[in-house]
Amino acid sequence: MIVRPEELSRFKNLHLLARWVVEGFVTGLHRSPYHGASAEFLDYREYTPGDDLRRLDWKVYGRTDRTYIRRYQSETNARAFVLLDASASMAYKAEGRDKAAYAAGLAACLLYLFQRQGDAAGLVVFSDMIRNFFEARTSARHRRDLIAYLEKLSFSGRTAAKTVLDETAERLGRRSICVLISDFYDDPEAVAAGLRHLRFKHHEVIAFHLVDPTEESFQFDGLRSVIDLESGERLLVDAAVIRSEYQARFKAHCDQIHRLAGDCMVDHVLMRTDTPFAEALALYLHHRARRRR
Repeated sequence: MIVRPEELSRFKNLHLLARWVVEGFVTGLHRSPYHGASAEFLDYREYTPGDDLRRLDWKVYGRTDRTYIRRYQSETNARAFVLLDASASMAYKAEGRDKAAYAAGLAACLLYLFQRQGDAAGLVVFSDMIRNFFEARTSARHRRDLIAYLEKLSFSGRTAAKTVLDETAERLGRRSICVLISDFYDDPEAVAAGLRHLRFKHHEVIAFHLVDPTEESFQFDGLRSVIDLESGERLLVDAAVIRSEYQARFKAHCDQIHRLAGDCMVDHVLMRTDTPFAEALALYLHHRARRRR
């Protein structure tokens, strides 16, 4: 069953949502075009009581009459962090969609998936500074605590990507996987400088550029009072008059972020808030698999 963003209210808490999405996603991987992307085969080890029987390699058993479990690269205890932008612009709402709720839901699903793959999961929440830095751990209790924190998270302040990513790069220590979730309403050159610092420290980075479809299309009519959520500045505009210029500037901004991220060897994915969470997870695994080749 596919859980869509507009169905968030069906779930009593984010942990239930994350478990539902991830377990359903993993079960359906064999039907997905991303089958096999979740982890690279590493080696075998002998079966011991309690191991998941679905991991038995029956072909090896048929040849040797011995039971072996397939091990994957994800079982080598990598550290994976979600870097979540909690600035005010991420609180944008339109047509029943809530960008902040989507961001928190996506972060929760990723944290659950990290641990489901055997990685230690951590979380960095920021706006113009790092608000909270949670180290990566493998315990289910730690995951539940992180997701409970996301449920209560407030989105406010401006984005200062360079400052935050510079500090994060230094604090992460050894090489880590970083999934950055942001709407990137910041100077593209400043964003790129922060990404370069993360890459200089040998961290693997995937950037989810979160946008609501209405931010992209600007399909509004008549006079509109437009508010900058981070500065509070208001402008009265005629939507039809400025639509073409707005669309061109928005596209140019996204294209520049994409190009600069690519220059930094960072995978940049434009993620719309009507994208099912399972599809977002598939994109994450796809880009991770590409980096391993």
